[in-house]
Amino acid sequence: MKKQMILSSIFFLMLTLIACKKGEQGEIGPAGSAGIKGAKGITGDKGIADAKGMVSSNWIDVKGIDWRAAANANSYFVAYTSPGLTADIISKGVLYVFMRTEADINTVSALPFVSASTGRRYYTLVGLSNNIPSIQFYQNVTPPSSTFSTSTNVSFRFVVVPASGARMASIDWTNYEEVKKELNWVD
Repeated sequence: MKKQMILSSIFFLMLTLIACKKGEQGEIGPAGSAGIKGAKGITGDKGIADAKGMVSSNWIDVKGIDWRAAANANSYFVAYTSPGLTADIISKGVLYVFMRTEADINTVSALPFVSASTGRRYYTLVGLSNNIPSIQFYQNVTPPSSTFSTSTNVSFRFVVVPASGARMASIDWTNYEEVKKELNWVD
């Protein structure tokens, strides 16, 4: 009886193995129709630092009322701070700033810049207050005016290039179109 049970088990096992033999690969079926397009994802915030180790900004709009009188009677400024700007980045990099006016957004000038039509001089300084760096955009009005106002709004855009990047001979960092192309900026 025991022998018969062992033989039955072996026979059943062999029958199972033979029955489970893998068949040949079938032909590939026709391609299915395309699925529906998924919903557009949420656009994330643009980071201030890019992959080349540079720190750059989008256009920073400055309205006439945003300017503050500086200690110098004929100078006015606006300070810009951002978490991406650190004392280390500012102290080791080279700052390049571009400006355009609301009246002519297609003309971009590198700072420092003197407007031929108004005689105003635009320039930048880097400030550090309580270990927080800021880029300060200045406007120098000649002659000094106690009733300062600006007739047009301006926008600034900057890039802080690490010392190693500033030496790249192929880029003219004062030429907006070259910088825009290099950093893939969109106006």
